[in-house]
Amino acid sequence: MSPTSTQLVTAWKEGKCISLPYFDNSDADLFFDNEEDVLNFEDVVQNFLILTPKDRASATRHLWAYFKDFTDDVGFEWVEAGMEKLSMGSEQIWQFVTPISITAVEAWDVGNRDTLCKFVVLEANCGWEVEHGLSMSWRNGTELVKVSEYDGHATHGHAYDDLSKDSFVYYSTNPEMCTKP
Repeated sequence: MSPTSTQLVTAWKEGKCISLPYFDNSDADLFFDNEEDVLNFEDVVQNFLILTPKDRASATRHLWAYFKDFTDDVGFEWVEAGMEKLSMGSEQIWQFVTPISITAVEAWDVGNRDTLCKFVVLEANCGWEVEHGLSMSWRNGTELVKVSEYDGHATHGHAYDDLSKDSFVYYSTNPEMCTKP
């Protein structure tokens, strides 16, 4: 059951973590500047908190693209022990993702600078990119639109100031690594 408005605000005020069903009920901090923001984005946070590991399964290929892109560049020397033995495409990759915090932001909608949309943005540690971690962004809290290293942007279009990049969930300078929804 998702937390109520009061429970979200209380968790934020007291610095308590909330449970993320999408990540097998792993805990994460609520990262907001003020109570007003918690309440303003409550709807998309609630939408995100309904997502489960079943919803997560379709995102696995985007994490694998990020992992492969990284290891193709630097090899396996820097990845967490055991990752090099994973079968390509295996959902076991999620065992190497540790949520840190979630927040929500208002940014350009996917593919459209003229419309603003709310996004839930997750910051996580991951077993393959210790320095830059993992960022995932869900449009309206439900539609995964971005997987990347943590860069503070809700969409690739916003990050690159190029709306054509919004057609990718994982974007890379190597076109073979890019994934679409």
